[in-house]
Amino acid sequence: MTTAASPPDRPVHYAWIVAGVVFVTMLGAAGIRSAPGVLMVPLEKDFGWTRTTVSLAVSVNLVLFGLMGRLPRPWSTASAHAGSY
Repeated sequence: MTTAASPPDRPVHYAWIVAGVVFVTMLGAAGIRSAPGVLMVPLEKDFGWTRTTVSLAVSVNLVLFGLMGRLPRPWSTASAHAGSY
């Protein structure tokens, strides 16, 4: 009678650790980016700002966040990897 061999004990591949860290980081970033909607009334009361001012600041933040991700940078990882060959 033969028994099935058990798979060898391997540590978790490093790519899964990186994927997990990226997932948690992106989840946290999404939470932080949605916080102004929850904090709208306290920001108005504590700082005396109008809803227009808070909304404008959040809108500028979102626009700059979107634009900065598209701009090519000389210190980006692509150029760093290309220079390492």
